[in-house]
Amino acid sequence: MLKRTLAHSVLAQLESLQPLSAGCVEIRAQLLGLAGRALHLLAMQADPLPPYFCWEDGFSVGAKLSRLRSLEQEAENKSAKAFLRDLPAFRAAPEGNCKKGESLRRRMVLAQRYLAQTSEVLLQCLQVALDRGLLGLAAAASLEMVECIGTLDPVATCQFLALSQSCTASEVMRGILSTAAANTSSSQLAALLQLRHQLQLQDRTSASLLASVEQRLATISKAWQNLCVTEQHFNLLHKIPPTYRVLFLHHSQDRTRLYGAAYERPKYQPSAKGKVQEVGGHCKVIRVTVNPAALSDLLASAQQSYEQMQDQIFSEDTTQNTGMVRPQVREPAQPEGPSNVILVADKHLLELPLEGLSVLQEGAASSVSREFSLQMLFNRLHRAEPEVKKEGRSRDFKRKSPTKKGVKGVLRVIPPDCITIDSDGFSQAEWEQALSSCRGFFFYGMESFLSHTLVERLVAMNLPDCQMMVLLHLTRSYESLQRHREVSESKSTSQLSLEKPVQTAILLSLVGVQSIVANQWPTSLQDNALRASILWDNLLALGTPIGKTVRLLQKMESSEVAEPGKAAPVHLPRPSLLQFYSPTCLCHWAQPPGLVVSLEPCRDRCPCLC
Repeated sequence: MLKRTLAHSVLAQLESLQPLSAGCVEIRAQLLGLAGRALHLLAMQADPLPPYFCWEDGFSVGAKLSRLRSLEQEAENKSAKAFLRDLPAFRAAPEGNCKKGESLRRRMVLAQRYLAQTSEVLLQCLQVALDRGLLGLAAAASLEMVECIGTLDPVATCQFLALSQSCTASEVMRGILSTAAANTSSSQLAALLQLRHQLQLQDRTSASLLASVEQRLATISKAWQNLCVTEQHFNLLHKIPPTYRVLFLHHSQDRTRLYGAAYERPKYQPSAKGKVQEVGGHCKVIRVTVNPAALSDLLASAQQSYEQMQDQIFSEDTTQNTGMVRPQVREPAQPEGPSNVILVADKHLLELPLEGLSVLQEGAASSVSREFSLQMLFNRLHRAEPEVKKEGRSRDFKRKSPTKKGVKGVLRVIPPDCITIDSDGFSQAEWEQALSSCRGFFFYGMESFLSHTLVERLVAMNLPDCQMMVLLHLTRSYESLQRHREVSESKSTSQLSLEKPVQTAILLSLVGVQSIVANQWPTSLQDNALRASILWDNLLALGTPIGKTVRLLQKMESSEVAEPGKAAPVHLPRPSLLQFYSPTCLCHWAQPPGLVVSLEPCRDRCPCLC
């Protein structure tokens, strides 16, 4: 007879509520999640080992890849007895300690049974939650599974950690999408999002009506498609190319714990006997305790530094000369091997310049990109092939010379399939037509890119053919500051928050842009001009991989830049770190893919790009 505890009373109460959840899927998912949590607490109470023991390095199976096994198999008595034989109580124990050893064995077996029940209930919760799009409940259940498995099975833990992060990221992106589409008269997407929100608030909502609205959203909106997380998520990790090394960083909901995972898929090569041999591969998971207040202070300090940098750069740009010499930058040699690192971080860590971490600077990574979740990474990797467009479609715009309205010179030699436009006086309809018809977009201008277009119209667009978007923005002049203040008067605080770098990247990723290169911090006019020149030369003229080009710019702060005709090296003054969202780390741009170049006139203080 089991001893009655508070956890048993909770389970009994949850069991009695099962009939009440028959007509509400959300309540059923909540009950399953709470039951799984209660069973996990019982397992930790019965286990003779402390809860943190399964996260110790000594108990980990190491970095060797293992197959995804259920916790029911881990609960086999054979494994439990094999482990107990190594305990001190079972090694040459005196006759009087046999009873104590037997008690420990019973507690271990009971804990394993509780864990098996926990995994079964939590998996049921995940199935119900993912089937109905209850991402918050799915994220909590997945993270509970991470706590149950620990380092016993690194691949399984990494699977559930990635699922929890994808669900949490999709919820955050849903909120950003709803903010951008707040005006229901702007598009069909905005009207359907508002209708869905109202249906969810009603107590007696027809499940068929809500499903019909969500199905319609998935049909018309690329953004909504990218937000969907299903049970197929468990297959995504094994579809990552073996040349990528994925690092997951995710906080718990209360931000008291930070979970990390490093994953590299193994390669399969034929052996001498005709069998397939597994080569390489790496998977390791960790959990550390963090201070939520320290994280809040760090984020506040980063925001303060952002504002101070913006003010300082603006004051310097108003006094510096505009004559700028283009330096010759030489790319350092990179060693061979898997060197494409993808940082999959949560919303808090994405606000920080992760690319500047010393561990990444010291490593041999030829490209470092960031991502919101494994789901978004998979969406970028596996895209439908773009339709072949009729020749001349991307040339319907009237070519506008960038020398007009105060812009000095031209931006290098414009390839035949590229179009140069002047963002001043460019109507919203022209913006939409330019974005929807191009495969690459290069923006060089003042303030935030989203301050030049209507965000509510942008999120309603589908841009599956846009393979690359470069945003060299976040510079400022007196004229741009005045214009931005006038435009911002009619916007709310939540709408202005969409112009932040991370939020901008989220919106562009949702509408289908595959690769995004953008300034993450305020930058000076001189630095932005140099950055534009290097990107233009390497991506189009030289055909350098986009990942290597961006990595070169990210490391320029410690690189020596030599002026032509001078032997003494000079250092680039305070370059801003770029944020890079892309799975195409080895992509070459051998032929310009219908690139649209947008230039905003900066009057007589903008450095010449010719």
